[in-house]
Amino acid sequence: MQKHFLQCNHLSSLSLPWPARYPGRYTMSTANGPVAAAIAGVFTHMLYFKKGEHHLYGIRYVELFLFSLVATATLNRSYLADADAVPQGWGEALAHSGKLHACYLGGIYAGLVVYRLFFHPLRHFPGPLDLKISALSLTYRVRHLDCHKRVQELHSQYGPFLRIGPSAISVIHPSAIKLIHSADSGFTKGDFYDLLYPAKSLQMVRSKSEHASRRRVWSAAFSDKALRGYEKRTLVYQDKLLSKIAATNSQPTNLTKWVHAYNFDVTSDLTFGKAFGALDSDDNYWMVDMWEKGLDVLGLMLPAWVFRLISDIPGLNSDFLKVVSFTRGKMIDRMKVRPILLVWHQSENLTQP
Repeated sequence: MQKHFLQCNHLSSLSLPWPARYPGRYTMSTANGPVAAAIAGVFTHMLYFKKGEHHLYGIRYVELFLFSLVATATLNRSYLADADAVPQGWGEALAHSGKLHACYLGGIYAGLVVYRLFFHPLRHFPGPLDLKISALSLTYRVRHLDCHKRVQELHSQYGPFLRIGPSAISVIHPSAIKLIHSADSGFTKGDFYDLLYPAKSLQMVRSKSEHASRRRVWSAAFSDKALRGYEKRTLVYQDKLLSKIAATNSQPTNLTKWVHAYNFDVTSDLTFGKAFGALDSDDNYWMVDMWEKGLDVLGLMLPAWVFRLISDIPGLNSDFLKVVSFTRGKMIDRMKVRPILLVWHQSENLTQP
């Protein structure tokens, strides 16, 4: 009878959840969970985030993090709900999961700070401590859109080579111009040039081979003959700009507004064969407004990963997508009328669109 009772008791214990069968082990694992999560974060930085570029994948990391947060809470609630040490409701389960994930992020950033201060290749360049740790510090310093003044002040304090970000150096030494910008330079464009990715204009192409290939195609558009043709086509917009200035009757006016309008009309005429008409109205053209707002955002010197993350979030990127959709439509319409390259190579009169 006693043997039968022990067997039944053993079988009944097998039907219990794992934490209830081994409460001591689970209590220990729960207590060590935050520590393990923090250690995992440190190793994640060492083995993954320290290497390569990640600014294009911000939205994917956010999605993965949120999925892991909810999945961990679900596992806690579904499989461990009978254990005393485990949260019972969704709120407590999410709080427990959030604690683990916060420790994980803490581990990542702890590893990041140590690496950037003591092991980063740029660690020997002078600069403020906060700028060495985070690029967001520069954004805070230039929040009044006066980056040129703030950086100049820092150069006066630290010298011609200034570390203004974890992986960014500001250089004002004249000898560095040729070294950095010459055709045979070993430097490549930084992650800033991926702000509009996957769209890539010629000046935003980071690959030297791709840039050279595309530049050969564009070179015909900047020949002496082509430039003379453009000059004739832009005269009408010069006249409109001068008329707008003359209409002010020597009163103070916002010249930037009309210069931007002039630039948009000239660029749209040469690119799409028809001007946007920004100079034909006394009000700002809608795309000029977006351009000026975009310049303010760029003036904050946000890290590329932050800019890309904002650009990928639905709702926050509506203005950007509106501009992209509009210009894509204009380009498609232009290509239907006449291939642009044929105009550059074959037309004797470039004064007509």
